[in-house]
Amino acid sequence: MNDRKDKCKNCVKIKKKEWGKNKCLECKKITKNKKFCSNVCSAIFNNKKRIISVETKNKISISMKRKKNTPELIKKRIEKRKQEDLLKQKKQEEEKQKIKERLEKILLKENIQILEPIDKVVQKYNFKCYCGNFFNRSLHNFIHQKSYYCNICNVNSGTSKVEREIKDLILKKDKNISIKTNSEIEGNEIDLIINNKINKVGIEYDGSMWHSYGKSKYSMFNNYLNSNKQKNKHLNKTIICENNNTKLFHIFENEWLDKNKKESWKSIIFNSLNLSIKLNARDCYTKEVERKEKNNFIDKNHIQGTIESKINVGLFLKEDKVNLKKDTLISIMTFSVPRYNKEYEYELYRFCSLNNYLVRGGGSKLLKYFEKKYKPKSLISYGNRRWTNKYSNFYLSSGFKELHETNVSYYYFHESDINKFYSRTTYQKKKIELYFNKKQRNIDFFDKDLTGEMNLFNNGYRKIYDCGQLVFCKTY
Repeated sequence: MNDRKDKCKNCVKIKKKEWGKNKCLECKKITKNKKFCSNVCSAIFNNKKRIISVETKNKISISMKRKKNTPELIKKRIEKRKQEDLLKQKKQEEEKQKIKERLEKILLKENIQILEPIDKVVQKYNFKCYCGNFFNRSLHNFIHQKSYYCNICNVNSGTSKVEREIKDLILKKDKNISIKTNSEIEGNEIDLIINNKINKVGIEYDGSMWHSYGKSKYSMFNNYLNSNKQKNKHLNKTIICENNNTKLFHIFENEWLDKNKKESWKSIIFNSLNLSIKLNARDCYTKEVERKEKNNFIDKNHIQGTIESKINVGLFLKEDKVNLKKDTLISIMTFSVPRYNKEYEYELYRFCSLNNYLVRGGGSKLLKYFEKKYKPKSLISYGNRRWTNKYSNFYLSSGFKELHETNVSYYYFHESDINKFYSRTTYQKKKIELYFNKKQRNIDFFDKDLTGEMNLFNNGYRKIYDCGQLVFCKTY
């Protein structure tokens, strides 16, 4: 036992003496009771099938030799960063020089002046056109999109396909009409302004997505928070234009894409510019129209379409005129019980003429026929401000008086079908809950704590505003 104890003591002493004197079997470096100093040495020693690239070996060897965060390494890193920054600055300067050279060539070619230094960081630069007018452009639009001229000289600058289409339609009728694109009236940009000898007309093409409010994954359409703040945007433009002797028409995208409504809009524009085919009311006779004929005529010739009415008075040709045959219906006016204000006896529902035809004295002749036969005590009617001017319209010339102006109204549509508009009454909160329970009309979510509007926004619906209505009345 004494021998064993002695041996154990000796073994322990030997281990203590040999602690820290073991060497790596591959590179023979001192290790702490380990056979290898690293995995690299163990892989080489054991001849394992392990492929090590030259770059990794160099990295391993460098990491083994160097110490972290030494002052020498810090200096090297700073120098590298400085070199990288210098390279970036050189590239930016080269790009600026290229832009300057390209811009100078364009300015010399087109005889245009830039009024600000290019080094100045500005979103839009001020330019002077060769015609003397001033305009703003970003360098990207000026160079890459080739929008070199002012809005007067460049007919197609910043205009959509529909705006160009409307412009071409007007110019086909009369080449001498002057048309300005994206011109401003008291700081408000109008898509088209048409100057005629008789009238000055403005046209706004309101795209469904661009002029509506709702939720979207795209930042430019995710504007539901502004729906109540900017609800009078369209109305304010109409008021400013009316104060500047300009008739402004707001065309919704869904109306222009519809064949019948598109023709009705063309007719309204041509009538306002005195470009339609003219007929006289004295060449016509009045007669009441049947329901089917009335519905077909109004659906084709009125933007809002037909509506149920009790009294339908029409104008018919006595003889063949232009391309129309005898006894063809060219104008209609409908009357019935008031829908909203029950204080009045009758309401004028619809009044329209055949598209692309202007019937002089037609409205007054139809109204006189109604007044003689039915002898009303009072009459009320509503004019949509998207196409009814406050100071010059049929109502004022026919003896009506303006009662008041209604608030701005709105419509809803779903992102999946931007051409189908729904009135606000179809999407009241109670009805939204019914649609959710029945799984109808794309209503997949409903929260009782939220408003009806927010529930619609959460289900992919959007909100678009009109310009309100003018209310007219006539007493006898």
